[in-house]
Amino acid sequence: MSMKSKLIATCAASAMLLSTVAAQAGQAVSFDKLPAPVRQSVEVLAPDVGANEFRAEEEKGGLYTIGYSKKGIHFEITANANGEVARIEEKLSYKPVPSSVHNDRIADAASINEDMVEFALAGEAGKVEEKIAALKHALPGLRTIIGETAYEKVGGQLQVMETHSAKGDMTGVSLAAVEAYKQLELTLDKAALVVPIEVSMLDYSGFKLNALSHAKSPEWANIVASAKEAAGYWKALERNVEDKGLRDLMNSIQSGLDEGVARKDAAQVGFAAQLKLDAVDLLEHYFVSAYKIGAGAVAPDKNEISK
Repeated sequence: MSMKSKLIATCAASAMLLSTVAAQAGQAVSFDKLPAPVRQSVEVLAPDVGANEFRAEEEKGGLYTIGYSKKGIHFEITANANGEVARIEEKLSYKPVPSSVHNDRIADAASINEDMVEFALAGEAGKVEEKIAALKHALPGLRTIIGETAYEKVGGQLQVMETHSAKGDMTGVSLAAVEAYKQLELTLDKAALVVPIEVSMLDYSGFKLNALSHAKSPEWANIVASAKEAAGYWKALERNVEDKGLRDLMNSIQSGLDEGVARKDAAQVGFAAQLKLDAVDLLEHYFVSAYKIGAGAVAPDKNEISK
């Protein structure tokens, strides 16, 4: 099986798992009507919760979701009829995702560039012009937030976008938008981030490699450097990802990217870059979820929770 086929199979399997686990709420069922193996798994995981305190639903595909919410604690699992757990989640409501006006303003501007890259690669010149206008409108308000150096760099990339847009060079537009995105992301307040900055840089790498792979005459030196950069971002992040399935997925994608670069196969590079972008969404969800369950946090006193 080729690396590209392996990548397709890996991502298809991951997509199936995610779609199954994230299925819409099913039919309500009383706890005592659940299959015995399911009840036993729940009782082992939550021994202090009474059977009448659980809510249970039968999902599509033979899965069961059982949850419990009380006194600031939310507990939920998804298991099959054999009691094998597909998902377990415990959220502590005392630990909300922090808000940051600084980061929110930057994220709004960064998203303009993300949209611009997608529209440029799709050849939608009219929407590209709309996004250029939106960035031009937003940039002055960011000057004091991102600092003079970053402001000048983003402004310079904006001028490059306008020049390439006027020529109908959508690859040029996308590459300039990618660099503007990177500059904006690097000005985020790291202390207020739930998702590590390396995740944003993987996003940047995916967008850049995707854009480079679309060029009529790919710049392979640039592609090689960008692929190495992407590998570096993932290496720095990997040790913080405890989910083996997610690590394996990211490593498979990186291997497919490296193979495409070695073969100078622009189509495979673009394919792997798009998979990397899709996987970044999973990484973001992983870190947000890890934060909400109190990873690295000390649980409050039970008396405090009950207040």
